Amino acid sequence: MKIKFIIKEQSLLYFTKWEDILVNVFDKATADRIPYDELTKLGLKYLGNGAFRTVYSFPDNEDIVLKVCQNIEDADMNEVEANPRMQTKYALIVPKTFIRADDYRWIVMERVRPIPDLWELNRILPDFKLFLNSVREYADEDTVIDSVKKVMQKMGVKRISPTLNALIDFCIEYNVAISELREKNMGITKDGRVVVLDASVLGPWQHAKHEI
Repeated sequence: MKIKFIIKEQSLLYFTKWEDILVNVFDKATADRIPYDELTKLGLKYLGNGAFRTVYSFPDNEDIVLKVCQNIEDADMNEVEANPRMQTKYALIVPKTFIRADDYRWIVMERVRPIPDLWELNRILPDFKLFLNSVREYADEDTVIDSVKKVMQKMGVKRISPTLNALIDFCIEYNVAISELREKNMGITKDGRVVVLDASVLGPWQHAKHEI
């Protein structure tokens, strides 16, 4: 079942329209080629790309983006971000996914503004810098899970914001390296949520034993 965080019927019709369009466009694509020309003709604007995915904005909605895997072999990154359990349990800190391809070649997600530096991140999310500094005290001796547990005890979980608590739970459950929770990999949504900008850092390594 495709993931949709949609309340208004009008929004459902909107995403259904784009889902039909994108399915048609990508049916004509090959496994290792993004249909750049076709996307451009539809009015989508190239925003940038990383090592594995390319991102586009939509002509009629500035609040969503299209993430396309440059090669179908990397579709697991989109699959991670669109994971229903993660989307539900960590809705506070994970960008919403609205629609996706059946093979996860592309997903349509909530647009997120990257947070450029630690100063702004700590301004938006108080105690974040304290949390990072506390974790680094144990960087040479523990895995991320053990370190986070120690920091939770040191800082006092009750004094930590809901967002930071969610990030802590996220790190523990997925064994994410704390180094991934950094400025530029964190962002802020239109409604003011601080989120993990690229949850695909888990990707094929989500079961690995990360070190801090």
